[in-house]
Amino acid sequence: MRFSRNQPLLDQGYLSQTDEAQVDLLRRLKCERILPYEVADLFYQLRVVRNQATHQYHGTHSEALTTLKIARQLGIWFHRAFSADRTFKPTPFVPPPNPADASRELADELTRLKQDLNASRTEAERARIAAEDRAKELLSAEEKARNVAEEQVIWEQLTS
Repeated sequence: MRFSRNQPLLDQGYLSQTDEAQVDLLRRLKCERILPYEVADLFYQLRVVRNQATHQYHGTHSEALTTLKIARQLGIWFHRAFSADRTFKPTPFVPPPNPADASRELADELTRLKQDLNASRTEAERARIAAEDRAKELLSAEEKARNVAEEQVIWEQLTS
């Protein structure tokens, strides 16, 4: 049984089971020949790579790039299958920037931020030293005042 382009799959009852696992849904749509074999295979590949990345924390830049290409192919199929636009021509695949480049940029930014932190620490250190110096000056002034007061008491005692 094939789907009608004029009637969505949901309206035809193909997607009515809300608790159906994705793998079961894809298998059913493939067995009922609702999805072309090639499309079902792309969904399967996408699901396997996604599961490895999600549950096993496994994946490389190359695998991610391949997965993006698969997802793009599925998007093109979907647009062609369900859109009324018969003139649709997809643009060539444009890969995202290399993450190594982003890593270099991040490393450079991290270095700059560490330098800023060290500079601010130096400023903070200077401020702390200045505050300690002011505190010492205040103590010295208080000591001098105390010494003057003690000397005055001594002179008063001597003169009386």
